[in-house]
Amino acid sequence: MPQHEEHCLHSEKRYGIRGDEIHGWIDEPSQISGGSHRNYRHDLNSLPTAIQIFGKLYGAEMVENIFLDHLKADSEENRRQKEEVQDNELDNPNRWTKEEDDYLIQNLLKKTDEEMEAELKVKSKSVILKRRKYLGLIRPKIVKRLVHSKKVQRIAFKLERGQKFFLNFEVKGGKNDVDFWMTDSKNKTSTRVGYFGIQGTERVREGKSLEFVPEISDNYSFYFSNAFSVFSSKEVNVSYHLENGREVRFLFGL
Repeated sequence: MPQHEEHCLHSEKRYGIRGDEIHGWIDEPSQISGGSHRNYRHDLNSLPTAIQIFGKLYGAEMVENIFLDHLKADSEENRRQKEEVQDNELDNPNRWTKEEDDYLIQNLLKKTDEEMEAELKVKSKSVILKRRKYLGLIRPKIVKRLVHSKKVQRIAFKLERGQKFFLNFEVKGGKNDVDFWMTDSKNKTSTRVGYFGIQGTERVREGKSLEFVPEISDNYSFYFSNAFSVFSSKEVNVSYHLENGREVRFLFGL
């Protein structure tokens, strides 16, 4: 809760008067009851008494203003502390069920945090974000087809330096092959798209497992292209996870 000096400085800033005596009187029961002192003199029923005691010194209106500000500050701080306790309790691994964890994993790419908050009604958005971090779940920054080629899929992640990232994918359809490459945020990708044989592009058959450890924190993009195939469509089954994090799976066609 705000300390005596904080209350006084707030009053001085707002009214030009510290009101030490008023704040001291409101919190005086703390000398006897400690933390539970806010059960006393912290209600509107005590306001007339405060005006009677300090009215001659400050005037009734000023006493009322300072008194109400004190109650409001204590009330807001109390609410904030309760929310923190609630969040910490809900963030406790023992308070999350396996079904709720599975829900976060399965809907990571399908729903926004706001949508998940609405469905997990007892879990706030901040708690969901903490739980995602606890589970090592990372959401792609970008999952989309390139505008000029429906046969090229881009998936981008914000990865931290030294953070191990694992990517695995399997290809089905045609000869079970796709072109694959990755770039960081500084590389231009437009010259690579849809061309076989460009430096850095790999023709992958059946599938590939990749372990990547960034040397710098950056946005990294992974590309899958079937532009070389005129007739055959492909299906790519992707899974990814951070080191010690939960695995996320999704499927797309090219």
